[in-house]
Amino acid sequence: MEKIGFSLLTLNSLEMTKLALGSFMGTATPGTFALSILDNGSDDGTKEWLKENHYPFIDKAENIGIPKGHNENIRVLMKDPEVKYICIIHNDMIFMPHWYERMICLMRQLPDYALLSCCVISGNSGWEMSEAERINVARALEKDELGVANVDPRIYRRVLFEQLGLFDENFGLQGCEDCDFYYRLLHAGYKYACTKSVIIYHKTIGSRHGLSGANAEERMSEAYWAKKYPGVNMQHYNTAAIYMEWIGDKCFRVYGF
Repeated sequence: MEKIGFSLLTLNSLEMTKLALGSFMGTATPGTFALSILDNGSDDGTKEWLKENHYPFIDKAENIGIPKGHNENIRVLMKDPEVKYICIIHNDMIFMPHWYERMICLMRQLPDYALLSCCVISGNSGWEMSEAERINVARALEKDELGVANVDPRIYRRVLFEQLGLFDENFGLQGCEDCDFYYRLLHAGYKYACTKSVIIYHKTIGSRHGLSGANAEERMSEAYWAKKYPGVNMQHYNTAAIYMEWIGDKCFRVYGF
């Protein structure tokens, strides 16, 4: 049986984590997924809450960063041969019913596409809505040819990590490893699509808000990119700067500059 593996990092933000995991578990179908959680040194009760609620997690005494954290989760998930897809989720997201099943169904219809992202509503609006209001918004958005935010959660075929390797851990605590992975993916000839048929609510960097040194870490990641890819603009591989074109009623094709 094919399963999907989810990687989740936590670092404080306990109340957001409670809502996100409650939403995730309330929309997930038992037997179809595996979940690997890594806590990056929380000291606000997050670790205790995870233990009390029987969520197994990898316990880190200090923050090892986004790339290393997801890589450790992905290695755990890929030990299960039934896990054929990997998805990065965040602890500031709210999920809709059947969201990942719908995305996997689309990926089966698009065998040439190795990565699929969905539509995201960012900010606080989704968190303040009732479940019925969220469903109504999702239905309304599906009817329109809306602009698509191709950001997490994305579903990766397992083969990508097997053939391209994991995220580059040299990007440090705050990331940019995703831009690097999209660069490698696209230049290796893989295709990337985005669907407007799945809506996720994401505060966007909500889980990083207030972290000390975040801006300095981002500058270090940008400097590493410039060294790794001289003359290549990292923003061309950022979420907002990738071209898209229709490939069907529910999906766009995504490609880099």
